[in-house]
Amino acid sequence: MIFERQNEPIDEATIKGFEVARNLRFPSDYRAFLLKFNGGRPADANAFWQIDELNLLSIEEVYGFTSDSLNSIEKDRFNNFSNSIHMQLLQIAYTGSQGIYMDLREGPMHGKIYILARPANKALKVDDAGFQDEDDYEEALFLHPVANTFSEFIALLGPDPNEA
Repeated sequence: MIFERQNEPIDEATIKGFEVARNLRFPSDYRAFLLKFNGGRPADANAFWQIDELNLLSIEEVYGFTSDSLNSIEKDRFNNFSNSIHMQLLQIAYTGSQGIYMDLREGPMHGKIYILARPANKALKVDDAGFQDEDDYEEALFLHPVANTFSEFIALLGPDPNEA
């Protein structure tokens, strides 16, 4: 992936501290991405993608560890999930109007990528393990699967410049 603007590099201790504080574990491909790139604004050639029946979307920002609270995975993002689910569906990117979330719940859904977008799915397409209340189920209807892994998601956006 090529960035127009890239965040400052981070180290393993920063990632580990976040994982311990949130009691979660990043998938290895996402950890490697954070250590190498740490997010930023993708170059236009790498920002556009389309899934299912949704319109063509553009990634405005891939979040990382940064002091800019608008682009940091460390800062809480607004959504209607209960605190338990909110902590485990980490917003990792933004399209300008829709959030991109990584599922960090343990089990077969770990590492899957979703877009939280309207209109709602016709049926729940995400594993509902851990959804604790009616609001969680209702909000989950807006999660559209994007990719099974972070690597698959990034591949949708463009090539790694080191592989070109």
